[in-house]
Amino acid sequence: SCCSGAIRYLLVCTASRQRLDRFTPERVLAMCSLSAAAPAFFPGGCTSAGGVEGQGRADSASWCRHASGGCSGDAYSSSFRGAGAAAIADPVSSTGQQLPVLKLASMLGDFDPEPPEPPCKWGSGSMAGSMAGSMDGTLLQLGGDDGALRTAIWSKAKYGKKVKQKDEPSSKAVRAAHQLRQLLDFYFEPFNFQHNRYLLDLMARSVGAPDQVGPWLTEQLAEFRFVFKDLEGLGRIAQAMAKMRLAQCEVVDGLKHLDWSDNSQLQLKSPPEVRSLVAAKDADPEAVVAAKRFLTAVKEHQGEAPAGLLSVLSYAVGITLADKSEKGVQRQAQLKRQLLLHCADVICLHGLDPEGAGESVSTTLVEEGYLYAVARSAAGEANSIFYDPTRLEMIGRAERGAGLAVDLAPLEDGHASVRIVCVKPPLPSSDDRGLWDLFGSLSGPQPLVVCADLSEVGGAGNAVIIEELSVMSSVSVAVLGEELQTPRFGFPPAITETAPGPTRGGASDFVRLHRPDGIFFNGLKPLLALSGHTEPYLMTMRSEDVAQQFPAFRVPILAAFDWRASEAAAPTASQEECPATMPAFEDVPLVPEQMQ
Repeated sequence: SCCSGAIRYLLVCTASRQRLDRFTPERVLAMCSLSAAAPAFFPGGCTSAGGVEGQGRADSASWCRHASGGCSGDAYSSSFRGAGAAAIADPVSSTGQQLPVLKLASMLGDFDPEPPEPPCKWGSGSMAGSMAGSMDGTLLQLGGDDGALRTAIWSKAKYGKKVKQKDEPSSKAVRAAHQLRQLLDFYFEPFNFQHNRYLLDLMARSVGAPDQVGPWLTEQLAEFRFVFKDLEGLGRIAQAMAKMRLAQCEVVDGLKHLDWSDNSQLQLKSPPEVRSLVAAKDADPEAVVAAKRFLTAVKEHQGEAPAGLLSVLSYAVGITLADKSEKGVQRQAQLKRQLLLHCADVICLHGLDPEGAGESVSTTLVEEGYLYAVARSAAGEANSIFYDPTRLEMIGRAERGAGLAVDLAPLEDGHASVRIVCVKPPLPSSDDRGLWDLFGSLSGPQPLVVCADLSEVGGAGNAVIIEELSVMSSVSVAVLGEELQTPRFGFPPAITETAPGPTRGGASDFVRLHRPDGIFFNGLKPLLALSGHTEPYLMTMRSEDVAQQFPAFRVPILAAFDWRASEAAAPTASQEECPATMPAFEDVPLVPEQMQ
């Protein structure tokens, strides 16, 4: 019976998930000796099995107090300490310091200093009931090794288990709140917000269509409101919210780009302008709706493309690809998001060499399923055309320096084809051969789309200087009424040591703008065009915001056509004097390795 207290303590520690391998024979013998010398330290230690029933309440209460270092202000405290005063002296050291029993036991091995479950958990029903009645709701002060007092409540529902203070959030909730805050800052950063399909759809359903032909203005987006439940479609945010209660989500504050409205909804702090898809005036409304739905859906949910749809994106990216700094790498990641936002059938990239500085971008597009063709000049310039092989088949190509032309046949009609040209025309000269070998015949039945970087001739407004473009229509002018503007970049003042910043007017300090690019067409009917930004918005942007929202220092142009509406333009005198046909494609070798 002298060892029963030690054995009982072993059982208690075992039931409270203490490691069994800690109880070596030497430790057990030491505990038995300690139990025989000081029975008060092991409740019921020197009593028979029947004695536990009678002493259940007293021993259990004493066990709780002594295991936790004592409870100040308790009736049992003084008698308990007095009964065990002679036995508390440490048998190992000579300090004579009074220690609770768990600290004595910890000197025999690396026991967990947290108190195990109290004996009443394994006692008889009457003992457990009496213990519950006496201890439920009792406030205890648990002394730690560092001398600090920690408050816990003994609960009737969970005998002996500590309940955290109600005002103390769990570490899991704290981490989840921190992660949620980071995700909200990321998703609602102006560039990311403008290039996330889910958020754009949420915004469009909330505020409706733009108030005018063009982008959603900042005034309209100031009315955009949403709650956390609206963000469940964003997987990473949904995962963070699942680790928190909804009430905890609603107290997340300190957000960079969001604020709480008066009715406890989230709103944008500084709304940006958001570009929108604008329908052509004479386009079929049903075809416009179908094209919008196809271009804004994620690739997995696009479904079957509307009949006759051809979407083309043109983008000059050479400056960004030449920047090898850390900022340049970040801008390339942004550029990829711009290219994949609308899942265009054809992507013309000026200044990109898939086997050179543009390898990272081209790899991303190839992983998305695109094939490509590329043309390079002797001076090292390059242009590339990417196309979706599930929608189009390349049946031929021609090059002139870095200028590139490809013939693409829609898979829905094997007898039709559309010519796509990606070119950066130089300023014409008297001995210039022109671009007819790329453009081919403008009087024939084949539709033609030209993606042109016109920075060498002063911008899209001077397209008439290029004889071949002078007889073609600009999709931006036809649908939006004007060519798209973008901030003009120069090296002073620089945002970083290697990246250019926007140039500004001397007196006004407004950002200077230009219109360097355009998409021109002949023999197709435009359905949609992606709007630009308004002039006041661009001119008054901060330099840091300009560099962030325009990663390629240009603006991507997107247009959707119905290629079946082949209405050939009447030939002009200048056309009749030029070659009427393009060189036969069978004489131009294909480059299979460049289309993988």
